[in-house]
Amino acid sequence: MKHVARFTVFALSVCTAVAQSKTPAPTTGYKGKALALYAPRPDYPKDATGRRPTGTGVVLVDVDPKTGWVRSERMEKSTGSKLLDDAAIAAFSRWRFRPGTVRQVHSPITFTHR
Repeated sequence: MKHVARFTVFALSVCTAVAQSKTPAPTTGYKGKALALYAPRPDYPKDATGRRPTGTGVVLVDVDPKTGWVRSERMEKSTGSKLLDDAAIAAFSRWRFRPGTVRQVHSPITFTHR
């Protein structure tokens, strides 16, 4: 039986971004859309038994405002699986956003399979 891995990464349409602006913004920032120019999907790892775990979490990325490349990333909310968290971190570390638009992005991620 063939399994199809399906990822739901909402960073392009439903993420929370903190804008970079010359005008001082409120300390809470604003909620808006962040445009990812390069957004590779995470690998979907198998656990020790050969199964693919499932889970939903939130990745927090800090973005270099000059280049748009992700500077650092961490799980703000774990998926419940270290394998999935590590796969998400590895993928988001390669992301790039439109320069000058965001400093920080909160992106939900869901690992499911059928």
